[in-house]
Amino acid sequence: MSETSDQKPRADTAESNGESPYDQYLRAKEKRLETGAFSRDIVRTMQQAFARALKSGEPIPEEMLVELRFAFEDLCTGIKPDLFSVIAAGGAEPPIAKYLQQDGLRYIEWAQDGRIDDATPVATVAKAYGVTQKTVRKWRQKQQEDGIALPKLVFDNAEHVRRMLKIASDQYKARIPKRGRQPT
Repeated sequence: MSETSDQKPRADTAESNGESPYDQYLRAKEKRLETGAFSRDIVRTMQQAFARALKSGEPIPEEMLVELRFAFEDLCTGIKPDLFSVIAAGGAEPPIAKYLQQDGLRYIEWAQDGRIDDATPVATVAKAYGVTQKTVRKWRQKQQEDGIALPKLVFDNAEHVRRMLKIASDQYKARIPKRGRQPT
């Protein structure tokens, strides 16, 4: 499928076409070289390629690593690299949200198991994350439907679980927009 500047390339399209993350990256890089610009579509395609490559667990091609290195070197010198430009995802929940929700779900699990003394853990988590109890119940339902177990903890104690709830919920409120609330 050929891309025009008004089309939004999608990672799932690249995956469904059997395109590797590296091929997706090369396609975007070629377009950048042809146009001489780092358009939103090119940035989005490159970001998706990097995300897919990192998620795959496979070794990342040297060319992609060099691109990331230059982007991080720019960041370290105070320059915002184009590769890290924020591209609106059309209202979709960012992938980091599920990761941050895990600490809230773990808190609930521990309270239900009696390892944390809290008679209303769903309400506690909802308040900490700045969401409704209904939202927290949806997180739990989605996690159960997906059959994904919570990652094992390095520090397996109640105080650590409480601290992680505080850290994750603060990050969630700062990074995940809520209707009527801007990230802090």
